[in-house]
Parts: sequence; C-alpha cells; structure tokens
Amino acid sequence: MPRGPTGGAGSNCAVAGAAPPQPVYKAGTVTIRFVGTANVNEQVVRANMQIKEGGDVDDTIIDRDIRTLYKTGLFEFIEIKREILPNNVVNLVVEVTPKYRVLAIRYEGNKKVKSTRLQKEIQTKTNAALDERLVKEDAEKIRDYYQKTGYNQAQVTSSIERNASTGFGTVIFTIREGNKVKSATSASSATPTSRPRRSASKWTRNGGGCFPGSPARAASRTTSSRTTSTRCATITAKTVTSMLISRPRRSGTIIPRPASSC
Repeated sequence: MPRGPTGGAGSNCAVAGAAPPQPVYKAGTVTIRFVGTANVNEQVVRANMQIKEGGDVDDTIIDRDIRTLYKTGLFEFIEIKREILPNNVVNLVVEVTPKYRVLAIRYEGNKKVKSTRLQKEIQTKTNAALDERLVKEDAEKIRDYYQKTGYNQAQVTSSIERNASTGFGTVIFTIREGNKVKSATSASSATPTSRPRRSASKWTRNGGGCFPGSPARAASRTTSSRTTSTRCATITAKTVTSMLISRPRRSGTIIPRPASSC
C-alpha cells in the first residue's frame, strides 16, 4: 500500500474479505394473470400487494405479498415469476388461481325446518369464496341443530355443483330428517294432572230434617228452622239398629212398632 508524507499507511486502503454491496432492484412492469376463470377483480389483487411498478423489490417483499394474497381466502394457488432486465430492473408476472365463489345455497329434504332457519346455523355465504372444509363443517352444524330439536336420526350430507365457465358453484345440503323423538320429560309434562276426588258428603243435622250437607250450609239456615232441630237427631248405627222391627212370629204375637219421633 502507498505511504503518506509522514510515512504512515494510507487512509483509503480497502478492508480485506469485505462482501460487495448487493444491487438494489426496481420493479418494472407488474402483470396480473388469472389461471382459470377470473371471478376476482384485478384491483383486489393489486390492493393486497406491496410491490408497485417502479418500487423496490426483493425476495422478502415477494414472499410477504404471496402470504397476504393467500390470507384473503380468494385464491387456490399463487405464483410470482421474475424477468431480470439490465440496469437492475425486474418485470414481475403474478399468476393467481381464484377459488370458486358461492352462487347459491340450496337445501333439499327439509320439511319440518325452514331453509331460512337453517341458514342461521351455517357460515357459508353467497358470493363468498367456496371453502369445501367450511361446507362440511356446516353440514355437521345442521345435523347438530336437528338433534337438539328432537330429530336424533337426522342425516345431512353436502355436495357442490361447479360451473367452470363462470367460476361459481352451488352448495347443496341434502337432509333426511327422520321422525321426531319425544323425551320422557316432555311426555310427562304433557299429561294432564288428575283432579282429586271430592270427599263424600257428611250427614249433618239441620233444622228442617236430616239431609246431606256441609256444616257451613247448616249454619246458613234461618232461626225459624232451628226450633225444630231437636226433633231430629243424627242417625247413627246404634239408632238404626234400635229402630229395626222384628217380623211377627206365626204364633200370632204382634210386636208393636215404636212411634217415630221425627
């Protein structure tokens, strides 16, 4: 290395083993190419990408944009191809394969439950990206709803009708409801409770004679009827026995009949 006037080493000597600086690449053209039916707007793709024409581009930015596009749930497959030009310019081609979108949701075989009620149990929505895993989960949710309402034998299957020309699909849920099973609790609650039988009326002594009635009814009699209450006593087994009349014997003896006091 050349020495300076003082005999010292020059200050502009290079450090041995240092890596050369990496070149900075700029994005040239960014082209969006759809594989299959383009049922997604191109502006949706560009809005979810950090790479812009004329901006910096490297492997980190490209990987980040690919992950961001997958997170939208709109694409089956994403690939970004590069074409390196002079002056550190890179042209990019973004190839995306869109997922089918849900055109309609149809229910078949449901007679006891309306389709509008079943729609509240699922997450698949019209005009959204078609997710087969989500459709299968929705079929299980419909079956669980039927079981909660008493249809323990209900069966639910799902299928998808795809239209390659439009990129849309129809989700179909086929339902076999079966018979509704009533639980023992609901059956017992539906049985009317039997009323207790009324107890037999008691024979009470009243002012005008002996007749069945309640003590409250006897008390409601007028004072005039109470004057004759002593003429009639409560009939008991003992008094009835004493009033029985023996049949006359063949000898001709007649037993007189006692006079009634009532």
